[in-house]
Amino acid sequence: MSWEGLPGTPLRLRSVLSQRQELILRLAVDEYLASAKPVASKSIAENAEIEWGPSTVRAELAGLEAAGYLTHPHTSAGRVPTDAGYRSYVDSLMASGAPRAAAGVELELSRLRREIDEAMRETTAALARLALDEDERERITHDLAGILEHVEEIAALDLADVPPTSHPLPLVNVTRPDAVGPTLPRDEVLANAPDVEDGRFRVPRILDEA
Repeated sequence: MSWEGLPGTPLRLRSVLSQRQELILRLAVDEYLASAKPVASKSIAENAEIEWGPSTVRAELAGLEAAGYLTHPHTSAGRVPTDAGYRSYVDSLMASGAPRAAAGVELELSRLRREIDEAMRETTAALARLALDEDERERITHDLAGILEHVEEIAALDLADVPPTSHPLPLVNVTRPDAVGPTLPRDEVLANAPDVEDGRFRVPRILDEA
C-alpha cells in the first residue's frame, strides 16, 4: 500500500506495512473505535491474536507512529489512529474480501458492503469526534451506501469524450444593464434613521478610541 501522490499525504507514508504491522494497526483502530480512548501498548499485547512479546508490540507501535499511522494525543497517553491510519484500516477491510472469495469461502457481497459501510461510518464519526445515536448511524450508513453506489455507476460510464462541466445543463446568468437614475433626497433617507448627526447616520461606537 502506498499513499504517494495523494493530496495532503506526507511523503514518508510510502512504505508497505508488514502483516504484523497491519494486524497491530487493525487492533489499535478496532479498540479505539470501540472505546474512543487512546490505546495502550499493553492492551494490544494482551490480545489473543498477538503472538509477540510486549517489547515487539511497543516497537511496532512506535514504527507506525513514526510512519504517520498513529499519534499520541498526550505524552503519557496511548495512541490514536490518524487519517492515514483510518485509510489503511478501511483499505485492508476492502482488500480482505478478495482472498476469501478466491479461497471459496462464502461471503455475500451485501454483507461485505455492510462491513465496509460500518467501518467508514465509524471512521467518519471518529475523525469528526461525533457522538451518533443509532438512528443517526443507520441514516449515515444508508447515505454512504447510496453515495458509493452512485460513484460506481458513474465509474462504469464511458466519459472519455465528455468535456469537464460543473453542471449537466448550460447555465447563463441573466443580467440587465446598469442605468443611472435619480437618488432619494438626503432628508428622506435620514428620516428613517434612529439617530442623525450633521446630515449623516449616527451609529453606536464599536471600537474604543486609541
